[in-house]
Amino acid sequence: MSEIKPIYIMTPDLFNQLCYVSGFNRMNGNTYQEHIEKQFGDLLNDNEIVRIRGSKDSDEALDILKNLGVSYTHSMEEQ
Repeated sequence: MSEIKPIYIMTPDLFNQLCYVSGFNRMNGNTYQEHIEKQFGDLLNDNEIVRIRGSKDSDEALDILKNLGVSYTHSMEEQ
């Protein structure tokens, strides 16, 4: 049986730094929660997306992903 590889998602710090780049938010979301939705939206149901959108910050949003059993990494090397 093959192991499911984690999906890459940038760190909240990197996301916040790149928000100043023209066009970045249009492609990646205006908030980290929106970025998570764009990266994992096809793996999440509507209720899970609503929970992530409603999270107070990026740490809480990532905790929700983790608790849902979604495998993610912040390392490009683990992909």
